[in-house]
Amino acid sequence: MPYIVLNCLNVNTLRKENSKIIYVVNFLQDWISLGRGHEADVRIADISISWKHALFIHKNKEIWLKDDDSKFGTMVL
Repeated sequence: MPYIVLNCLNVNTLRKENSKIIYVVNFLQDWISLGRGHEADVRIADISISWKHALFIHKNKEIWLKDDDSKFGTMVL
């Protein structure tokens, strides 16, 4: 079963602490939605994430990331 690992780094500037959140996402369907809204498959509670932010698409043994018209865009590091 195909999967992806998302590593989110959250920097809390008030406490000067770093915390990491890791998501392991299995593809039970051809696409997975990412966003802040309740309908997203992967929910990230961050104000910089749009309600419907992006899609991960699994096709022909490849995984693609598609921005879903998010306000600030999608960046891959």
